Amino acid sequence: MYKNNFIKVGVALPKIKLAKPLLNAKEIVDILNVSKSNIVVFPELCISSYSASDFFYQISFLEDCINALFYIVNNTTYKNTFVVGLPISVDGILYNCSCLVNNKRIKGFIPKKYLPNHVEFYEKRWFNSFSGIRTIYLKGSSYYFGDLLFKDLINGITIGVEICQDLWALNSQSDYLVAGGANIILNLSASSEEVGKSVKRRNIVLEHSRRQMSLYLYANPGSYESSTELIYSSQRIIALMGNLINESFDESKIEIRSDIYFPSINYARSKESAYLDSINSIKKKFKIIPINTISSDTYEFERIETLPFVTNTDLDELFDYLVKSLNTKINSLPLNLKNIILGLSGGLDSTLAFLIARKSLESLSLDENRLKLFFMPTVNTSLLSKEIIEGLNTNIETINLDEHVEEQLKLIDHEKDFDVTYENVQARLRTLLLMSYANKLSGFVLGTSNLSEIALGFMTYNGDHMSMYAINSGVPKTVIKALIKNVIDKKLFENINDSLIKVHERTITPELTLEQDSEKVIGSYVVNDFILYNYFVFGMREDDLVFYVLNAFNLEYHEAKLYVSRFFKRFYTSQYKRSTLPEGPKVFSFSLSPRTTYRLPSDIEK
Repeated sequence: MYKNNFIKVGVALPKIKLAKPLLNAKEIVDILNVSKSNIVVFPELCISSYSASDFFYQISFLEDCINALFYIVNNTTYKNTFVVGLPISVDGILYNCSCLVNNKRIKGFIPKKYLPNHVEFYEKRWFNSFSGIRTIYLKGSSYYFGDLLFKDLINGITIGVEICQDLWALNSQSDYLVAGGANIILNLSASSEEVGKSVKRRNIVLEHSRRQMSLYLYANPGSYESSTELIYSSQRIIALMGNLINESFDESKIEIRSDIYFPSINYARSKESAYLDSINSIKKKFKIIPINTISSDTYEFERIETLPFVTNTDLDELFDYLVKSLNTKINSLPLNLKNIILGLSGGLDSTLAFLIARKSLESLSLDENRLKLFFMPTVNTSLLSKEIIEGLNTNIETINLDEHVEEQLKLIDHEKDFDVTYENVQARLRTLLLMSYANKLSGFVLGTSNLSEIALGFMTYNGDHMSMYAINSGVPKTVIKALIKNVIDKKLFENINDSLIKVHERTITPELTLEQDSEKVIGSYVVNDFILYNYFVFGMREDDLVFYVLNAFNLEYHEAKLYVSRFFKRFYTSQYKRSTLPEGPKVFSFSLSPRTTYRLPSDIEK
């Protein structure tokens, strides 16, 4: 399947028989005929079996392997791209090869470069290495053989193939393939098992995919190979730019599959200077062979992670990072200025800032009274907020803002409409008072605005938008909620756990008007954070985001379209707010700080 730049890839595990090429070919055809993947990789020498040993010397056996390959090509209904392994004899010289097939046509043969010949491996007994490009002839037709790259000239997909030991070598073949333009690496392997080796194998695959900024598919055989002397664990891996996307040792799964947003690879490469500098230093000539990627009218995702920020985050580690970040800020100040001024509202953001501040002062052995807390309710503040504030901390100063809000509105001759002016006057008054208290009490204002609000511009300019250190500015709303839930579950602040539960479960609201609900204005934070993640981490196009959102959340097209268009409208019209953001720590792969990872003129039109 290939649709909206999503490609489904698979790693297969055929139930092969030792030295039975035709039986193995039928097994491979059965797998291919039910596969939904656009690319499928099989293990090393899967047609012959890796354990065939001195059968590799037999001419009739080698002929059976060639016949089995053509049986697969001629009998499968699968029209996408797959790679299988088999022995090929060229002018009496035997090679351990992979064969790439696209749209039921053999596109070329890639021989193994590095032949293991140590401990249990004896490949040089049978096989030879080859570098270069040549033509070979099988059954009356010619095929390219050697250093090949397979390129979809329309969709930008370029596939390189290496075999087992080529990955482990000092100069791995995939390094050259990537320098030649490959963005997908397929590895057909027969790596025997030993205690601890599966971890090493996983680590080396992940590291190659990270360093090469590629999609890496790794296929290893299972118990269907000989166990006379060795064990094979059926470890199969799908890795994307250092991230483990899928892995399985389960032999009941004949194919593991994953959905990849393919343009994310080139998007990431375009931003990585070390990668761009490195590829220029690696030179090797490859024959480019065109292939076609078949698009699908429909697409069924294997699984979509709807909380990508949360799922990919170690919450304990993140909380520790935030505390250490605040520690550094406090340590940079003279002793008489080490006071934290924080406005508490009873919501998620200020509560997280409060917890971090408490933990920071504790870790620095500073008096907890250096945390100066202020609750500034108005007529719009709910009883729930007041209950939460009382439960979180009794040492808090309450300042009722109603009278001050009226004074401000009178000064500008504002009618008593509950409009944006009315809302922003409250937000700015709170910030003004906190800043004034920072001067009076010799401290700094700890900001609470989060990454989701910063992206959507859902904050008051020079109101909650401004502070002297914005501890939450790199953390999206869904993660803030998860962090507080993690604190609750682990009872890190057991004496206020009941209040933290109320914070976690309440409706998200700035309480600038009565019964205000943020998500009725901007939509679900879960969906917005999903868009934010996929846009900035994978560079996902707007049309592709609509497609992904409607599948992830089971929405109608017009609903998904509204979410995405609203996100981008708010995002680009709010750049002026981001241009003046206060300092705050970057904790994910990107932030929206104008001083670090995101630079954009505020007068841009989108």
